Amino acid sequence: MSERREDQIWQMVVTSIQEHEKSQQLNVWLGRIRLAEIGDSKIVLEVANQFFRDHLDNHYYDIFYKHFKEILNLTPHLIFRVNPELKLPVEPEAELLPPPEPPQVAKSGKRATGVLLGAVNPRHTFENFVEGKSNQFAYNACRACAEKPGERYNPLFIAAGSGLGKTHLLTAIGHFIHEQDTSATISVVTAEKFTNEFIAQVRTHNMEEFRRKYREQCDVLLVDDIQFLAGKTGTLEEFFHTFNSLTAASKLVVLTSDKPPAEIGAFEERIRTRFAHGLIVDISPPELETRIAILENMAQREGVHLDSKVSTFIASCVRSNVRELEGALTRVLAYASFHGVEVSEDLARKALQSILREAEEKVTVEKIQDCVARYFGIKVADLCSQCRKRKYTEPRRMAMLLCRKHLGLSYPELGAKFGGKDHSTVIHACDKALEDLEQDEDLRNALLAIEREFIP
Repeated sequence: MSERREDQIWQMVVTSIQEHEKSQQLNVWLGRIRLAEIGDSKIVLEVANQFFRDHLDNHYYDIFYKHFKEILNLTPHLIFRVNPELKLPVEPEAELLPPPEPPQVAKSGKRATGVLLGAVNPRHTFENFVEGKSNQFAYNACRACAEKPGERYNPLFIAAGSGLGKTHLLTAIGHFIHEQDTSATISVVTAEKFTNEFIAQVRTHNMEEFRRKYREQCDVLLVDDIQFLAGKTGTLEEFFHTFNSLTAASKLVVLTSDKPPAEIGAFEERIRTRFAHGLIVDISPPELETRIAILENMAQREGVHLDSKVSTFIASCVRSNVRELEGALTRVLAYASFHGVEVSEDLARKALQSILREAEEKVTVEKIQDCVARYFGIKVADLCSQCRKRKYTEPRRMAMLLCRKHLGLSYPELGAKFGGKDHSTVIHACDKALEDLEQDEDLRNALLAIEREFIP
């Protein structure tokens, strides 16, 4: 394998690690590692000295193993090898410690210049965020907050499942404000890091400094995964007072969570109410068109031309979240680079064969019903109801036909899944659906679009 190809694969691994692993210390090491050899039997990573080698082997072997396995679709044997000719900019022992916080200031809480605090991904900007129906409202709300911090939608609460882009939008707000107002002090922090800082300051009896940092010095507070504070009474109480102090001073607070405030049961009612006082936005799993756009955007950043058939295929395979979607493309690109061939639909199918198997195993009646209901803009309950309005009967017949086609269920089994209908009703529905499909091209296109949502 050529040096260029090794470097390309290593960059994909680095990108994957940075996207998925929350470790500032590991990020320090990544630029000091060289992918020297790669093959079916072993992968050799070179470092500059024995200390470096032992530290990576003892602390990060599993992380490197996981990402090489995901990207190359093979089971690697990793070897860390010392190469004294590799030069480090600084001694690695010094780099093991987290980067220091910016200098503290006088107790007045004022800074001469602003700063963006926290481990932020430089690629998480509004410009790199792909809009779609599933995230447009959240995107617009975040832009509005960033353009007039503290004046609109304060607080802003972003609720979304894992990997759907809430951290990207949260960080984008920080980048945008920092670029527009260099005097603003912006803190981007996870709820876990806030908790760890709080505990450390309690132990050292230094709460005055902690409160000065987050209440007096902070102009914008962006907190990721606030649900982490559930059950942590002391930390949550401290954060609640910090939250009230900032919002009362018209300083922007943006929170993210995997669920809206009302569904975080471990939070007291007064806290849930305050968090919901501003604007709550959610992000849904991206629809097919948005998934394709995300893939094409990522490919463009990597300098790779992606054929529309390939992007459509990958987008059809991975539907759950953006993180898995980007991971799938990384795997395809690495697979092509590893074998020295062009990216094609056949190659993508080979690279993603494990994902395809999982997708096929996960198809259920409930999943088909959900896809049909979302496509036609109705509720799943409508598919199982007795209502005979055309807006419900046509989707119901299509859902029954798809279940029959892809799951092989008997007519009585299908009837039980659709509100207890008898087998003769189901037979008639499937026959009518086939008849309609033969005569209506728009309906055939709708069926194909729905199938792409649950079958690669």
